[in-house]
Amino acid sequence: SVRVAIQDASGVTVPYASASITVIIFTYPSGSTYSSIPPVGTLNGVADFPNLSINTAGGYTLVASATGLTSATSIAFNVIPAPAVTLIVTGIPITVTAGSSSVIVTAKDSFGNTATGYTGTIHFTSTDGAAALPGDYTFTTADPGAHTFNATLKTAGSRSVTATDTTNGTITG
Repeated sequence: SVRVAIQDASGVTVPYASASITVIIFTYPSGSTYSSIPPVGTLNGVADFPNLSINTAGGYTLVASATGLTSATSIAFNVIPAPAVTLIVTGIPITVTAGSSSVIVTAKDSFGNTATGYTGTIHFTSTDGAAALPGDYTFTTADPGAHTFNATLKTAGSRSVTATDTTNGTITG
């Protein structure tokens, strides 16, 4: 929740002030506009934005403004990814000829951000029963949520490779 107060030159909230406050979310450090929040009226000089949320990991600042008043910019803050809920496996073509491929496993949170803090252990399986797959691997902080592996598929055709967290089987992909 974000709360914006109309203040006088001394930094004291002006309880009788009435205005329509707009908050704009800027990415940091680039400064490009991320999103504009619909204006909210003040009550006793304060506007509340209880539903303001940012789901995309990254750096941000908020800018509050109202007609006739000096705008205010928040300090820069970071939104960090939530815990991993799925694994995304990329690098294997839909139909392959037998051979080696690089496989990238990326841990994602429920908002689609790379879960940079993921340190789970994964196990590989494939629809190619003859595939040579990597052994179990434990992600480290040096991986920041993604790691590249080599896998060799030995049977031509439509094949897939799946990675599954060994502790939480619902984290898979």
